[in-house]
Amino acid sequence: MPTIATDTQRLSDWLKHEYEPSSGVTREVTLASNVTGATVTGSVLDSNFDLVVTATAADAKYILMTDMTSAAQAAGQFLKVLLLARGPAKVNKDKLVFGTIDAGGKTTALAALKALGIHADAGF
Repeated sequence: MPTIATDTQRLSDWLKHEYEPSSGVTREVTLASNVTGATVTGSVLDSNFDLVVTATAADAKYILMTDMTSAAQAAGQFLKVLLLARGPAKVNKDKLVFGTIDAGGKTTALAALKALGIHADAGF
């Protein structure tokens, strides 16, 4: 019987298109210690690198591209993380990870990302 992977979310689950990834135009790097409350790739962060909740939805600014759930990263072997900071980019809004957020907050956060050129569409 074949085995089906049931591991954590991957970058390809939520990132569907990014302008010229090799150039780094859409990306930024920060210290892993700056990011709080988010460990899964696809987590939406505010300008303080905190997981977006309803109160900070209008300040949605980044999407975490690095998966920080592995044991190596937990042991501090990865000191920097990669962030999607601007577009043009297209993401699957159903796969983005938020903190405690209501429907209105999610809409506000997605609008803030759209202003940065990161367009969120349903499914793919």
